[in-house]
Amino acid sequence: MTGVIPAMLVVDSGNYGQGDAGHTGFSETGGACLYSAVLAPQASAPMSMFSNQVRYMVQQLRNANVPPEKIHDLTGVSERSIRRIVQEPEITCVEEPPSGQRKGAGRPSEVVHYSETIREWLSEARDPADGPMKSREVLARLRQQGYKGGKTAVYELVKQLRPAKSVVPIVRFEGLPGEFTQHDFGQRRVQYADGRIEVVKFFASRLKYSRYVDVQVVANEQQETVVRCLLKAFETFGGVPLMGVFDNMSSAVKSREVLADGTVKVHWTDRFAQVCIQWH
Repeated sequence: MTGVIPAMLVVDSGNYGQGDAGHTGFSETGGACLYSAVLAPQASAPMSMFSNQVRYMVQQLRNANVPPEKIHDLTGVSERSIRRIVQEPEITCVEEPPSGQRKGAGRPSEVVHYSETIREWLSEARDPADGPMKSREVLARLRQQGYKGGKTAVYELVKQLRPAKSVVPIVRFEGLPGEFTQHDFGQRRVQYADGRIEVVKFFASRLKYSRYVDVQVVANEQQETVVRCLLKAFETFGGVPLMGVFDNMSSAVKSREVLADGTVKVHWTDRFAQVCIQWH
C-alpha cells in the first residue's frame, strides 16, 4: 500500500520559475515549475478546445489552492475559463479520443433486430462447466429463427451485449510535469574486481513524468537518512513537486487506519510529518 503526503502540496504563491517550453523543472522557491507542450497558451481557444490534459492540470492546481492568475500564467487559460473548468466533472483520464473515429457508418445490420433476444440468451443461467454462451451458439440459434445475415455482424453484437467481467482495476501512478515523485529504499549485491561482495543500499527518488531518478548510496534506512535523502533529492530536482508518494517504510509511516468508507488513513511519524509541514 502506498501513502501520499498531503502536506507536500505546493500552495506557495511565490514564483513558479521560468524556462524553455517543453522542459520539466522546478523553481528555486519550491513551487512546481510546469513546462510542457500541453500547457502552451490557449487563451483565445473556446472551452471545447481545451485538451483533457489542460483541464486536468487546471483542476489539480486549483485543488492545491494555486491562485487563478498563476494558473493563467502557466496554462494560458483565462480566469473565467478556469472557473468553468473547476465546476466541470473531475477529469480522470487525460487520453484524447481518436480523431475522425467513425460512428455507425453504413447501413445497420439485420442482426440489430435480435438484440433483445441475444441479450436474454446471454443472461441465461448455465452450468459453470459449460462456461458462457459462445458466439457460434448464438449464431446457430439465430439461424433457427430465420436470420440470414453474416456471422461477423453477430459476433460483433454478441461482443457488445455480453455482460462485462468484473475485474480488479490496476491503479498506476501517472502524472504531469511537476505533479509528484516516488521515493523508496533499495539494495543491490555488488561484486568488486578483487572478488569482494557487498550489499549496497540506496535511496531512490523518481519524477514520475520524466522518469528522472536521483539515487543516493546510504548506510542504513533510519529516519534521519530518509529526511536527508529527501531534502537532497529536492535540491537535485530544483524544488518541491506537488506531492510525494512513499512506500510503507517504517521510518516514515507509523501506522495505517482503515476508515468506515474503506479508505486508508496513513499516520506518519512525528519527525517525518514535521519535515513535510516545513516544506509545505
